[in-house]
This record gives sequence, C-alpha cells and structure tokens, in this order.
Amino acid sequence: MAFDAVVVFAKEPLPGKVKTRLGKVIGHDRAARLYGLFLRYLSARLRKLPGGLRLFIAVDPPGSRRKILRYFRGARPRAFAQRGRDLGNRMLNATRDAQKRGARKVLITGSDCLELSPSHLRKALAVLEKKDLVLGPSRDGGYFLVGWKKPLRACFKGVAWSTPSVFRRTLRNAGKAGFTAGFLPVLSDLDEARDLRGLGRRLDAANPAARAIRLELKSWD
Repeated sequence: MAFDAVVVFAKEPLPGKVKTRLGKVIGHDRAARLYGLFLRYLSARLRKLPGGLRLFIAVDPPGSRRKILRYFRGARPRAFAQRGRDLGNRMLNATRDAQKRGARKVLITGSDCLELSPSHLRKALAVLEKKDLVLGPSRDGGYFLVGWKKPLRACFKGVAWSTPSVFRRTLRNAGKAGFTAGFLPVLSDLDEARDLRGLGRRLDAANPAARAIRLELKSWD
C-alpha cells in the first residue's frame, strides 16, 4: 500500500553532541536534557498524523536507534540511521531510504521546531500536489522542513549549513534546476539561548512534555 513519509532527524541526547550552541550558554548537560524533552514533546505532537502519512526517525549515531526510539513511545515510528558527510547528503539519503520502503512524497524535518504540527504536514503534502519542492522557512534564515517527491542533489550545492543563507541558497538552487517551490508559514527553530525566550508560554499545555520543559527552563532562567 502506497504511503507518504515524514522523516524526523534525531540525535541521541548526549552532552556536547546536541544543541552545542545552546550548551555554550546554559551548559551542555542542561542542553542535552532539554533536547531529550524536545524529542518527547515532538513525539506527542506527531502521534496523530494525516491519513496515509507514516513517521520515520533518522537516528544519529547509527547505534542509537533503540535509545532514541524510547523518546517516541506511542508514535510507533520506523527508524534508520542517518548517512552522509553533511546535512544535505543526509537528507538526500534519508529521502531515498524512505522511498526504498515504499514512500512517495517525503517530508524531512529536524527535532527542534516545537511549533510543528500535523496541520503543517498536511499543508506540505498539499503543496507537493502542485509543486516539486516544499520548504518550511525558519526565522533564522534556514528551514524547519523540506519535502519533495523526487530528491534533487543540486538543491544543496554550495549551501553553508547553520548560516542565515540556507533557505535563500536552497531556493535559488532549486529554481536554477527547474524545480517549482511552495512554502509553509515561517516558524522558529530552537538553536540559540535567545530562541528559548518565552518558550514556556508558547508550549501546548496539553502536551505531556510541556510541564517538564517549563521546569527545565526555570532551573537556569
């Protein structure tokens, strides 16, 4: 049976290995704890996906599959390892890995945009009915989601990852390659300490991980 896929990139929450820019300000142990809570929050957000959409987790490091899936209990995802030299290569490989398992449209997102909801995924799939590429721009100049039916390596040519030019360069590359693009609303990624300002107030109170995130934020605020 054909299906579409959303692939969440997730790392094992190890101090100094996740949220390193944030860790420089609040401490790497706290940043890792917070990241683990982000995974739990996102898992709850993605338990009720649009019909025909399956959840995959692309894990890093490769041997962390079992540990990372503990954060996604109840969401029942499938998992495979991230592969590639840089983020662009990993996203291309993740697309291919999902399509080898039968996916048609593939949406790829990280694990640090807590505003992401099933409605955003539904809209992204609708965009791909008319466009070759869908991007969810983030306020820092990158994007929290990329999706397509056919991966195009040229989209990521010359992209300087983790810089404010990521969205602009990817879109320009896509246009040069003849890809049409559509967009989701602008959302926020959580990479820097300033991104955490007011986060507690923006969380969905019904989410089981929301209270724990608020408590963690208060512990160093």
